Amino acid sequence: MVRFASTLAILTLFSTGCDLTKSVDCLDTPEEDVCMESCTNHPDSSFCDLPDDGCPANPNHPNCLAACRDSDGGYSWCGDVSDMGPCNGACAEGECEPSSESCVACLVDGDCEGGVCLVDEADPANNACVGCRDDSECTDPDAARCDAGTCAPCDDSAQCTEAGAGVCSAGSCVECDADDESACGSDVCDVAAQTCTDTPAGTTGLCQPCVSDRQCSPGRVCAPMTFEGTDLGHFCLWRQDATEGPAGSCLNTPPYAQIRADITTMSGDTATICSLGLTTCDALEDFRSVDCTEPGTAVDPDPLDECGVPGLDDGLCRTLDAVTNRCTIPCLSNEDCRTGATCNTGETPSYCNL
Repeated sequence: MVRFASTLAILTLFSTGCDLTKSVDCLDTPEEDVCMESCTNHPDSSFCDLPDDGCPANPNHPNCLAACRDSDGGYSWCGDVSDMGPCNGACAEGECEPSSESCVACLVDGDCEGGVCLVDEADPANNACVGCRDDSECTDPDAARCDAGTCAPCDDSAQCTEAGAGVCSAGSCVECDADDESACGSDVCDVAAQTCTDTPAGTTGLCQPCVSDRQCSPGRVCAPMTFEGTDLGHFCLWRQDATEGPAGSCLNTPPYAQIRADITTMSGDTATICSLGLTTCDALEDFRSVDCTEPGTAVDPDPLDECGVPGLDDGLCRTLDAVTNRCTIPCLSNEDCRTGATCNTGETPSYCNL
């Protein structure tokens, strides 16, 4: 019945002089009957003429086109628009999908505030605004993986490209970590900060501060040090099994005579190391090189803030000659002193002779 009405409407339009060569091509929906009947029943058949530049689109209903000319030369929408499907007028929510004449969540990314449009080509009704479609749209270093439309913590370094960092570490994209310092080239990674430094690998000597095992010269690792319960940070210290030094016995590398087993290094390895027994790296650095009192003045009490770490009893001040006092360190035997120095056990506390 509807198709018959449509055919009759077309014949009537042709009989009244209406040019439908364009409208027939454009009005290819169940509503074309309504449009054509509107023109057919108009008292002035010239209102059915379509513009020379083609069929004007109807923003309220993309599949129904203008068919009737207004008296001022413009074009009005034909028929009863209230019967023209779900896209008549603006969609209450979402966007109008032309091919299915249905309101959907989105058609393009611009329809999604703060997100992107995930389009289902087979069924546009499933279109959805999501946070991401793939990993490339997740640029937050702490959420570089696209997981079911939501940016989530990474689980693979390949996901970190768009986040500006190349290594996935514990769910975050970082410049480098203990397992992957490749981004740093010949320099080392600050393992704690997970950023590259400008410190060349393998160049930091014994008892010097470090941020990565790779920073220490051969045979050493970056190990934590404490003194009297105070955390001092990490320093390059011998591995007990290093052939370059201890070769299995810490007594071979004085003053690093203290064995410390199962130490977790800065880079996460476990090692037995040779460390200082009675002092700190700071105090050892000051040995015989730092004036600790005015020349010729009394040494007692020991100036704790001049030798070693301020506030710690890791350094001593002793007389070098008649006019000079220098910093030294406590000891129990010669193995606690630098090579060439001896432990003065005749004094209390014992100290390494200057």
